[in-house]
Amino acid sequence: MKKAILATDLSKAAEVLLQCTDQYKALGIKHITIFHALGISYMNFSGYTFLDHTKARLEKVKKHLESSGFGADIVIKEGLPYHELVDFGKENPDHLIILASRGMGFMKGVLLGSTADQVIRRSKNPLLLVQCDEVMKDGDKIEPHFSCPLSYDRVLFATDYSGWSEQAFLFLKENLLKSSKKIIIAHILDADKLEERSEQEVERLNEMNTERLKRLKNDIPDQKGLEISTELRTGLPIKELTKLIQDNQINLVLMGTHGKGFIKDQILGSVTRGVIESSKVNHLVIPYNS
Repeated sequence: MKKAILATDLSKAAEVLLQCTDQYKALGIKHITIFHALGISYMNFSGYTFLDHTKARLEKVKKHLESSGFGADIVIKEGLPYHELVDFGKENPDHLIILASRGMGFMKGVLLGSTADQVIRRSKNPLLLVQCDEVMKDGDKIEPHFSCPLSYDRVLFATDYSGWSEQAFLFLKENLLKSSKKIIIAHILDADKLEERSEQEVERLNEMNTERLKRLKNDIPDQKGLEISTELRTGLPIKELTKLIQDNQINLVLMGTHGKGFIKDQILGSVTRGVIESSKVNHLVIPYNS
């Protein structure tokens, strides 16, 4: 994957995304399309004046990316941001979409920025969600803070063996091995679902999942300097995965958009969504393309 779509609403949060260019390079990105949707369908006189101002700001973003070594171009659409972004992604299926996992001015209790929410629901493109929090600065001024590690070299791949997980595993092998130093392949047995099973059944499940994780590990080609390990745990999936992320200083989590038993039109599988919300790292979310 060499091309990306950087979605920006020209907020301060979107500007901070430009600080993460080294990470985009680590993923192999060489060309970035700067994408902006105006959010209006009719351009009156004031709209055209606003458009000129928008173009000027986007040109500055383009120059910044070019000075950082990327090829860059600009795409401006008139409609709703999530709708236009999903449609543009369909036209460019080989592009990674980059966007903030929270928008500026988000309300407490909102799980994801509304645009990210809708894009994850509908997009067939891989998505890089750059974790953004709002922090207080100078006493009362709110500023965005993004998680931009030096590299994406410590990766956690969480699998439930669903079709979504299979697609994410393919993405891992094709795009992340060269930049990674440590990869953990993890599966969590949900403790709540094991309560009514016998000890023998639980033992068989552990043996089966241990073998599955071993096969996944062995399916990754050898890479010099790459450490690969597996983790099979029993507990609450979100809690256990969050602990794995913290204990191993993971800086990129790779997951599918949905898991087994997902509800049609659900925005995210409950585990995927919970891990995004509870961990302060970036996430690669891979859709299932049947």
